[in-house]
Amino acid sequence: MIGLIKDRLAAKVQTSDAKCILDVRVQDFSIHVLEASNQSLVLVDFWAPWCGPCQQLTPLLERMVTEHPGLVRLAKVNADEEPQLTAYLRVQSLPTVYAFAKGQPIDAFVGLLPAEKLKEFIKNALAKANLAPQENDLLKLCEQADHAFYQKDPLHVSSLYESILRQDPTNHKALVGLARSYLMLGQREKAQRIDAQLSPEHTPPSEGQSLAAHFDLLSSLEDSSSYPSSFSKVLKLCLEADFEKAVDHLLEMVKNSESQDAEIAKALLLKIFTVLGYQHILSIEARRRLSAMLFA
Repeated sequence: MIGLIKDRLAAKVQTSDAKCILDVRVQDFSIHVLEASNQSLVLVDFWAPWCGPCQQLTPLLERMVTEHPGLVRLAKVNADEEPQLTAYLRVQSLPTVYAFAKGQPIDAFVGLLPAEKLKEFIKNALAKANLAPQENDLLKLCEQADHAFYQKDPLHVSSLYESILRQDPTNHKALVGLARSYLMLGQREKAQRIDAQLSPEHTPPSEGQSLAAHFDLLSSLEDSSSYPSSFSKVLKLCLEADFEKAVDHLLEMVKNSESQDAEIAKALLLKIFTVLGYQHILSIEARRRLSAMLFA
């Protein structure tokens, strides 16, 4: 469903495709299948140029492999050119796919599977191979990433979420977190490509709201005509995701500006709090300072 992980993560996936998806001959079957299956799940796809279902299945397999970087490899075997391998694994019809782990076949199927069934096959094979990501480990990584985000460290956040997504590419909490961290790094296009593939029903509400608020804020700020000229510097800082300096400027405007500018500044501060989340260290400190000004 989700064909990412974007940019930095996608780049890593793309550069490793040559290693994860290989045409295998009998002479290198031992290295690329038997030995490789000690580190990851290896799917061995027996196909032939004349086989119509093979032409449909192989692209699905290739896509699934790129969605499980580091966990799954694909070894493609042309059955017409490799009769020894075909006989060795007793392949009688095409396509046939074997799943190898620890040097042994652990599962197989024959024929064309739809995408959802293929996902299920790979998920079950990963579990049999004890390669499925551990939920507790991923939960801890998510917690670390959340903490880093709230402590103003988006670069570390993006690294943590990418690590999660390498193990669980459909983890929506990590996907939203990665998109939010990209926005905080000023990398809007990367965030947009992730956002376009998010499933609303699986997106955590609070993080999803903050991500949507950030996109909305960026869109509204691009039309500077709706703000007085005194806000030009603040708008630039917000567009660059330099919220720390933006918040400082806005608080000074609340403190020293004419009433109209002060009201606009307060409204913009509230939008920033929604973008950051109310647990973010900037939100906590700015709300404390704002309350001190308003209720002094």
